Amino acid sequence: MWFTCALTRAELLRAAAAVHPDAVEHANHVLAGLDTVAVTDRLLDTATTLAPAPPHVLHALHIAAALTAGHQLHTLIAYDEELAAAARDHNITTTTPGGAPCFAP
Repeated sequence: MWFTCALTRAELLRAAAAVHPDAVEHANHVLAGLDTVAVTDRLLDTATTLAPAPPHVLHALHIAAALTAGHQLHTLIAYDEELAAAARDHNITTTTPGGAPCFAP
């Protein structure tokens, strides 16, 4: 199962629009194939209590969304190395597209 935090929609569509108008259509196609974790009070509570605290609120929300998968979570895919490092701090295996998987300790 592939899923993402609902925030990804805004992040991806903004980034795609900055690249090329046709990229937005492709981004929407990609998003249509993903389940999303809604930004709820529960997710916000989890994000605010993560220890160690990720450096950015968006990172905390993505990590909290990933953690909703529990033991079924295999890998968090991150394009941002700070997000990947913060996820590894929470024992989440990460990979960066174009890079090799980096296993959490």
